[in-house]
Amino acid sequence: MGQETPGPIPRILFDVSEFRGIERILWAYLSYLKQLPASPKNVKRRRSVEQIQQRLAAQLSPRPVKDVQLFLTLDEVQEVLEALREFALLVQRFFPKNEEREGVIETVNSWRRRLTRIIDEAGS
Repeated sequence: MGQETPGPIPRILFDVSEFRGIERILWAYLSYLKQLPASPKNVKRRRSVEQIQQRLAAQLSPRPVKDVQLFLTLDEVQEVLEALREFALLVQRFFPKNEEREGVIETVNSWRRRLTRIIDEAGS
């Protein structure tokens, strides 16, 4: 009583190369986080990003990878979205504007839009 019956888990379709890209972004963002002062918020975010990154890396480690299944809580999805957003901002800030930089930012933002749209649809 009082508990909602969980709905279907949304299936987010990315190909393996996209998951590899997301994993590398999480790895790079984690390196950035490790250089920030150790506040409780930063420590919590580092742990969360590190756990997600390691789980995704483990899924991608066997060769060849045919399918990736990574079950994330809503909080973990929010953490991935935040990491992707922050990564795009860091690339924008630290790299000179050129076609390659803009392509990276657009790819990251397209992944964010896809994740957000799927999560929004699942919540409706």
